Amino acid sequence: FGLLPGFAYYFVGVYLANLFVYFLGRRWLRGPVVRLLQRRPSVARAVEAAGREGTSLVFWIRMAPVSPAIFSYAFGALQVPFSAVAIGTLGMFPHLLLDVYLGTVAAHVTKMAGKGDSSWETQGAVLLLGFLAVAGLSFRIARLARARVLAAEDEPGQP
Repeated sequence: FGLLPGFAYYFVGVYLANLFVYFLGRRWLRGPVVRLLQRRPSVARAVEAAGREGTSLVFWIRMAPVSPAIFSYAFGALQVPFSAVAIGTLGMFPHLLLDVYLGTVAAHVTKMAGKGDSSWETQGAVLLLGFLAVAGLSFRIARLARARVLAAEDEPGQP
C-alpha cells in the first residue's frame, strides 16, 4: 500500500478493533478480565489511574508499544469512560507508524534486491536513516509515556 495509505488502513483497523475489544471487556468479559488483572497489578494500577485522570493518561498509555488489546479489555472491565478511551486511543500512532515504516522498508529493499538496482546503497542508506529516526523517536516517546504512567500510578487516588 505504501507508507501513508498503509498507515491509514492499519491505524483505522487497529483503532476500531480496540474499541470493539473495549466493549467486550466492558459488557461480556468483565469478570474474567478483572480476575486476570489481579495477577497483573501493574496493568491494573495503570488502568485505575487512567480512570481517574481520563483522556490524557489513556493517550500516554496508548503511546507505549504494548499490545493495545490488553489495555482495551482492562479499560472496559474497569469502566474507564468511553470518551477517554476513544480519544486517548489515538495515541497509538508512534508505534503503529514504526510497524508500517518497517514493512515499507522491507518491501522496498526486497524490490531493490530483486531488480539488481545499482543505486541500492544510496536508497538503502536513506531508508536506514529514516528507520533509525522513526525508531529513535518511537523509543523516546515510549520512555516518556512509561514515565508519565508510572507517575500517575504513584499519585493518590480520588474517591
